Amino acid sequence: MSKYKYAFFDMDGTLSNSREGIFKCTEYAFKKLGVPIDNSYESLRRVIGPPLVWAYHTYFGLSEEDARRATDLYRERYSREGLFEMELYDGVKEALQTLSDTGIKMAVVSAKPQEYIERIIPHFGLDKFFEFTSCASKKDTDTSKSHLIQRAIDYFDIKDLTDAVMVGDTKYDLDSAAEIGIDGIGVSYGFGDREEIEKCANVFIAEKIIDAAKFIIGKTSDN
Repeated sequence: MSKYKYAFFDMDGTLSNSREGIFKCTEYAFKKLGVPIDNSYESLRRVIGPPLVWAYHTYFGLSEEDARRATDLYRERYSREGLFEMELYDGVKEALQTLSDTGIKMAVVSAKPQEYIERIIPHFGLDKFFEFTSCASKKDTDTSKSHLIQRAIDYFDIKDLTDAVMVGDTKYDLDSAAEIGIDGIGVSYGFGDREEIEKCANVFIAEKIIDAAKFIIGKTSDN
């Protein structure tokens, strides 16, 4: 019997390396606004995970009005070309296939708007793995994903929260899981800060996506 019956996955930084599209769209938005931006990796990686309006306001000092304008400009380019400027991390399909073969039910839980996820998942051939997607609305500025995780729990009608686990690369994923009362798996290869995810409650750290899959089904690297 597997350790968990349900696995929820973040998209950016967990299943996909979406740096190119997200960074280019952020640079495009700030250029259109006429606002200078620190386009270093350490600076731009902070927009991956939380809602864009919040990230632009909190990390880049934009007013709430300008943060919303920047988000609109970001989505202007993202929906046109940035959407598919990403690639799956090595081993993602193999790991998901392992979980599927074991009978694990899976969902994507992402701060991306639903309309983007609905295009991304089939484009990369992931639709056969995921029964459900729980995504933010375009107006959502909540940094917590707890409401999105809860939506997945409700969909699967999960009564025992120990049956579910959230897999993500940032504290936003893992703190939200703890808030709801489910375990978390933090992947170390994504865009999050390893020290931050190590401090999150009830978290296993996975170096590779296959390590996360093995943990979900109750195997260790030695099995």
